Amino acid sequence: MNRTELGVRLGVSPMSVSRWERSISEPDAAHLIKLGNLANVGSDGCWEFWNLAGLSIRDIVKVLPVAEKRLRRTIPILEIVNAGARKSLRKPSEDSLVAIPFLNVVAAAGTEKGSSDHDLMKARSENIIAAPRLWCPNPAHTVCMRVKGTSMEPTLLDGYIIVVDERQNEKKKLNGKMIVAHHEKFGLVVSRFWHIKNSDLLISENRSHDPVPFTPAWRVVGKVLWWIGESLEG
Repeated sequence: MNRTELGVRLGVSPMSVSRWERSISEPDAAHLIKLGNLANVGSDGCWEFWNLAGLSIRDIVKVLPVAEKRLRRTIPILEIVNAGARKSLRKPSEDSLVAIPFLNVVAAAGTEKGSSDHDLMKARSENIIAAPRLWCPNPAHTVCMRVKGTSMEPTLLDGYIIVVDERQNEKKKLNGKMIVAHHEKFGLVVSRFWHIKNSDLLISENRSHDPVPFTPAWRVVGKVLWWIGESLEG
């Protein structure tokens, strides 16, 4: 559409559109949201406009459910078939496999900073891991990432792969559970979440690391379901 048509859609003059195009001025948050609405949901353009308006993906999917539906990765069901067996016509069951995205992000376990991007729906997949359907209660909301650091030893070693369910993010249901959390300063972090004496804390398995208060600056990304790693013994 031309400047006049775009201006009509946004409720501004063609001159205002021209000034935006030439970087003389910038649209305010309300007009950035409208620009995002005009783009196709799930495209880079819509998220760029909405992010400039100060909205996160979590904010957007609350008011625009179709955005989450289009953003969520389609998780294929992989049926377990024995060599030489004929293709089964039965529906996917608990003994089927699901393909879990292995994201190009890391969760810090220690003093190093984890990946800064907490919007995992936008993170790039570098591979997939096939896992039993029974191990993944919410396949469309489950991702894999690598651990960096030693604060979760001996349970998690540096380089382990953790599987995270983003659907399970309610603090009241996560007491004593291993989680991935996010902080603007520290990025993605893997730790145990504990509610002790009216205080929320992130406590490492390696007790040489001090507990970290879970302040409002933190948010739960998801629960760690299970992990993959190689034993150092033997």
